[in-house]
Amino acid sequence: MILKRDTFADDMRREHRTIQQLDAPAIFAVILQWARDYESGNFDARNETTCHVASNMIEGLRARVPPENFVSFCDDMKRFFPYI
Repeated sequence: MILKRDTFADDMRREHRTIQQLDAPAIFAVILQWARDYESGNFDARNETTCHVASNMIEGLRARVPPENFVSFCDDMKRFFPYI
């Protein structure tokens, strides 16, 4: 599947708020999976940059959320987005 980045982002932003709430878990889950793939070395030259950027995003999140709160933060994410 090939999507035009700017069009996709704008279409998602303009979508009904309920639809945005339903789509967000899938987007978060993909980012988390790419980060896991990078950390486990499960990537190749075709998707290395994507996985690396996703890993950096998750690491940035970990850096902003204190370690003692990270587990509860993840639990909150699962509570609000049970599909993750």
